Amino acid sequence: MTVHMRTEEFKPNRTALPRRLVGRRSTRVVNPEYAFEFEIGQRVILLCTDELAIVVGRTQLIDCEDEYVIEILAADCAPLDRVQTHMLVDAAA
Repeated sequence: MTVHMRTEEFKPNRTALPRRLVGRRSTRVVNPEYAFEFEIGQRVILLCTDELAIVVGRTQLIDCEDEYVIEILAADCAPLDRVQTHMLVDAAA
């Protein structure tokens, strides 16, 4: 069995890797004054099924609608991602 140890002098040649494997740094400027429609932890209703859910994550997209990750409270399932603003309504309203 061969044991591979990382040494301090090892530096990978990033130019030799395919672009899809090289992590790119984001140069995107996020507007700090931007307001999301829904906050994390806010209760919402999923319009297509009329189920109560909670927002657990959100993503700000450039030139597109915001996307949210929601968990349906009454169901035992994985969180739904890529839910757009027009698919949700505030549960308090």
